[in-house]
Amino acid sequence: MRLIAITPNKLDNLDPQNYIKSFSTRNNPDLIIVRDTNASFATKHEFAKRLRKFSRASISINAKANDFAIQKDISFGLHINANELKRVGNESLEKLKPLSVISASCHNIEEINKANVMGLDFVLVSPVLIDKFNPKLGWKNFSKLAARCSSKVFALGGMNFLDLEIAQKHGAQGIAGISMFT
Repeated sequence: MRLIAITPNKLDNLDPQNYIKSFSTRNNPDLIIVRDTNASFATKHEFAKRLRKFSRASISINAKANDFAIQKDISFGLHINANELKRVGNESLEKLKPLSVISASCHNIEEINKANVMGLDFVLVSPVLIDKFNPKLGWKNFSKLAARCSSKVFALGGMNFLDLEIAQKHGAQGIAGISMFT
């Protein structure tokens, strides 16, 4: 896996088929994270099911661990944000690990350390180059965080396809983004 697409934050304005058609063949993502901070889990889950009809990429849902865990038929991965990572206990994720890929967003060493304890499949480290609300890490600080992470790391924040090689040189498995896929 080297490319991760993250859906824009308004799923109600997004047609799954058109979203998939917007990907170029050369830059088709390996994983799509369904994200909408204002949508319910049910809305994100329904969107993920519709998305699966048009894409061969793996799909994860950005959600709270408890919302994810109570589902009867989960055939998607779970991605948690940094706030959920701080809140959730390892025991909450243990029963999900055999069933799903579990990942998290991390922005600092404390969050990386928590991800290491949780034994996550991968983390998104951000913001590397750009973010509207937080100071950027830059490649030097990204490298330091990536080196401390025991799972796969993907760079997020201002990425474009030309950054893939740079990210890999700085310890990333690949890159993730929203705008580079829309």
